[in-house]
Amino acid sequence: MERLGARRSRRIAAVLLVGALVGAVLALRTTTPARAGAPIQVQRLAGPDRIATAIAISQQEFPTASSAPAVVLTRSDNFADALAGTPFAATEGAPLLLTPPGSLDPSTATEIGRVASPGAAVFLLGGTAALSDAVGAAITALGHQPLRLAGANRYGTAAQVATALASNLPTPTIFLADGTTFADALIAGSVSGGVRLTGPAVPLLLTAGSVLPAETQAFLAAQGTKLTRIETFGSAATTAYPSGTADVAADDATLSAVVAAKFFVGFPMSVVGIASDKNFPDALAGGVWTALKRVPLLLTDPTTLSPAVRDYLGSSSTSNAVVFGGTSAVGDTVVGAVSAISPTGTTTTSTSTTRTTVGSASNFGAQGVILHGGQSTTTVCTPSASRSYHGPVRMIRRSSTRRPRRPSVGERAGREVVGAPGSAMAIRTCSSSATTTWASVGSSTCTRT
Repeated sequence: MERLGARRSRRIAAVLLVGALVGAVLALRTTTPARAGAPIQVQRLAGPDRIATAIAISQQEFPTASSAPAVVLTRSDNFADALAGTPFAATEGAPLLLTPPGSLDPSTATEIGRVASPGAAVFLLGGTAALSDAVGAAITALGHQPLRLAGANRYGTAAQVATALASNLPTPTIFLADGTTFADALIAGSVSGGVRLTGPAVPLLLTAGSVLPAETQAFLAAQGTKLTRIETFGSAATTAYPSGTADVAADDATLSAVVAAKFFVGFPMSVVGIASDKNFPDALAGGVWTALKRVPLLLTDPTTLSPAVRDYLGSSSTSNAVVFGGTSAVGDTVVGAVSAISPTGTTTTSTSTTRTTVGSASNFGAQGVILHGGQSTTTVCTPSASRSYHGPVRMIRRSSTRRPRRPSVGERAGREVVGAPGSAMAIRTCSSSATTTWASVGSSTCTRT
């Protein structure tokens, strides 16, 4: 089995060899936009145990056989090595599945065989104590190549995942969360899947409670002067790195609502994910689901809907909620409380009078931006033309070291990738003066700024 992270060039070559890396464009499959006064519709994704719940989540996100370009696999009994895996799985466009450390769970093996494209890589999070060589051998027997992302401990593993994730190292932004508990890192991981940020997901590193471990310090130091932003999630990480941008709250559920309100403001959103704040497995797989869809992951007490989450949902624009796990994870009382909420928020689209900068000609391909178009007609401006599209729109940054695995929907320099729900992607070439910045104003006007 190959261990990633020793040399970055070797890692990239190995990953490209098995065709595991894909472009970061993912269709945001959401449901009916919120209507004023309409209660939230709740769906539960669950199985009889944590492994089966992760499989149910995978099957909902990837209903078509052989549709996942990769799979991320982690141990089912401990969160330590899995915490940094959410942004990585989201960037790879991969489901996150669970298995015991000593052997590949038969149901998980079946799901890998169903969901993964032929020969796709299966990324193992953690060393052989987390996922044994027998697990890797079973994956090989399925016709897939196991690729291990591991360090000497959870902090080293997170650093290795961050190295594999950040295709444009050094990176300007890092997220920090406590690695001794799961909640802060799961909240940060679901956000770092890319919402409001250009390019791939933001690397997530771990603190040892209120202490910055050596592995995390080394990764931060390696970024040099390009590192311009460090965001900390939770009080422990904030204490460990007090000079960062802090996201803190009185408890885990409140923090999830605070982070959702901060990072998802102004985004069209018709679905949210909800998981227990008392245990990690369902929130782990569910966090990847929300990161793939670029929607919030909210944590709540299993028996009572947390007040901060209730207030956030009430003021949001969502019309749907997906609860991860069975009734022992999130009780029917919570589901009933969510169903009783009629959100008062409205979906934000570019038809408002607020000007939204789309990008400049000089960075349309090489840098790019992300623009979400929502569920109503959105004007998309390019340096050469304008045209209306229905649905989510993203211009994706091209990495200088990764080739897109799917050119029709992937990242391409000098091209704009446009997607609509239920339709194929369309790509149009951008061309204009390198000094022109374009913006979308109102519902139909393109102007220079």
